[in-house]
Amino acid sequence: MIHPLIEDYLRIAFHLDRHFPGFIDAYFGDPETKRRALEEPLQEPSALAEDARALKTSLESADFLNSRKNYLQKQLVAMGMTARKLAGEDIPYIDEVAACFDIVPERVPDSVFDESIAALDSLLPGSGDVRERMTAWRKRYVIAEDQARRAIEMILAETRRRTNAFVGLPEHESIEIVFVKDQPWSGYNWYLGNARSRVDINTDPADPRQRPGEPDRA
Repeated sequence: MIHPLIEDYLRIAFHLDRHFPGFIDAYFGDPETKRRALEEPLQEPSALAEDARALKTSLESADFLNSRKNYLQKQLVAMGMTARKLAGEDIPYIDEVAACFDIVPERVPDSVFDESIAALDSLLPGSGDVRERMTAWRKRYVIAEDQARRAIEMILAETRRRTNAFVGLPEHESIEIVFVKDQPWSGYNWYLGNARSRVDINTDPADPRQRPGEPDRA
């Protein structure tokens, strides 16, 4: 039976996913918990933010391992931030990153980037704009999809061999490789359950100018 606090945690997550489809990548838990959450009247994001704060407080006295408690509380901070953003709150970027990723961004001096660009300028072949030369250099290593698939299968086989040498893998485990296009990331793993995964690999040419500001989820 699911602990009441965990059921409440899942309920908040399912409501957020209804506001923001894709918030939950995958769920393989109790189907009744999901059904109940989806059949409830949809809560407003501001109410979900309050629920996340209240649940975080309730977890302080829960009889959970500290590691699990800490994980859930960090998750609830991120979920609460997502709810606040969905509610239309104007939140400073640094505060949003700190809540969602549990890190505080620090500004890097421009001189660090200037030094990196200068280093690339000295290493890349040719002359002229560093960005254009970087793009041209990367294109030299583009291979056809069939070659990429063969290389990936070799990598998977070697990875399985090395993994089995010290922990072992379920006999029925599998990884499906799918080539996709027009995504903001280079690769993404979807867990399908029962020790099966699908890895989507973006085959769009790597270009440092592409999709500025968007995260790479690989």
